[in-house]
Amino acid sequence: MAKSKALGIFALHVIIAMMVCTFVGGLLNVLTSAWLTHGAENLLLDLPYTPLSWGLAAVSGFFFSRRLPSRYSCWVWTVGVAWLLLGIFSDLQWYDPRWCGGCSKLMWVWYNYFSYRDSMQEGLGLLLVTGPMLNSVAYSVGAYIWSVAPQKKLVASR
Repeated sequence: MAKSKALGIFALHVIIAMMVCTFVGGLLNVLTSAWLTHGAENLLLDLPYTPLSWGLAAVSGFFFSRRLPSRYSCWVWTVGVAWLLLGIFSDLQWYDPRWCGGCSKLMWVWYNYFSYRDSMQEGLGLLLVTGPMLNSVAYSVGAYIWSVAPQKKLVASR
């Protein structure tokens, strides 16, 4: 019973990091993009690399590790990296150099999951795979910071 509860809490941490933070960070990005960029294109302030998204994930990792204590919250990044690897390996199944002008497999992966300007999937790899992966890493960093932060010990007075 205790293992299933720990697994449920871990799953909740993963959902918060990879889905909720990605959605809320994207919403914050849309609402503030005109104000932050003044209409100019700025790659560092657009999804998935915006600090609004991964910064929110780091703060959420810090906060939710306090509210939902689990030593596994620091391991959320493993699910994000596994999600990225799954996306990469599934895309490599149908790789054809003719679709990208003769590019190599490494360039194919770069264009699909990391390149902002030359995305082969119209940014879906960035939005649905790379963004949640970055958020899971940031969430784990926030959770780790909480786990090593000095905690106040309540001492019962006699």
